[in-house]
Amino acid sequence: MKKTIIITSTLLLGFLLGAGSTYFYYQKVSPNAVTNKTNNKVINSENVDYPKKKDLPQIHLSQNEAIASFKKLYSSAQISSISLKVIHDHYVYDIAGFDKNKDCTIKIDAANGKIISQATTRYEYSNDELTALDLKKIISQNSATKIAKRRTNSDQAISWQLTNDSKYDFPIWKVTTLESNGSCATIINALNGEIIE
Repeated sequence: MKKTIIITSTLLLGFLLGAGSTYFYYQKVSPNAVTNKTNNKVINSENVDYPKKKDLPQIHLSQNEAIASFKKLYSSAQISSISLKVIHDHYVYDIAGFDKNKDCTIKIDAANGKIISQATTRYEYSNDELTALDLKKIISQNSATKIAKRRTNSDQAISWQLTNDSKYDFPIWKVTTLESNGSCATIINALNGEIIE
């Protein structure tokens, strides 16, 4: 009986410590209310942790270097999406892909190139509906950034997403730029650089 009480109380204490530390870890990030705009129309208001320009973390790892890290782990996988955004005071690359047997994802710290997490999921279905990005035909992240900054008259891009969106028949870049009153997302055709939204 005494042994059961000790084990139960130890498990409960461990759970409480884990939950408490998680709670306090996320409390250090205070989200700022911003407005997302597309074509200068407000599409939604939400709490997003977009830092002020002077507080943006450094990016030392290029997209090509992040892709090379993904390919080193998953050499036969094709890439289906790439994003770069601020997560807890760090820019993080999130790269997703697939091969004939599994989905593959990797998260990489853009400041130091360290792999934060990686995961694979085996298919229990056909992956015929998945579409790979043809990275040789896609405009660069730098080109997409210049297009978005020119469109919004902003001097700072803060997040990037390259994906095959089911809404379009082509891959898109979604580049979010920082403005004085919030953020603005620009959707760009990743094949020819045309602004979609």
